[in-house]
Amino acid sequence: MTSPDGPSPRNLLQYWLHKLTGSRLSAHDELHFGHLQEEFALNLAVILCILLLTLFTYLRN
Repeated sequence: MTSPDGPSPRNLLQYWLHKLTGSRLSAHDELHFGHLQEEFALNLAVILCILLLTLFTYLRN
């Protein structure tokens, strides 16, 4: 069962186990977790930009 707040930790664990074992995701799983992958990639990009700006500022001083 999925909570209104988002996927449960159990569902996420099952998703990553399926991904690690190389089994194909069902269409339901792809729809359910697709937005999480996009959000995760966006968060990584933001963190990378912050780190690069911090490094650039540090090296200029």
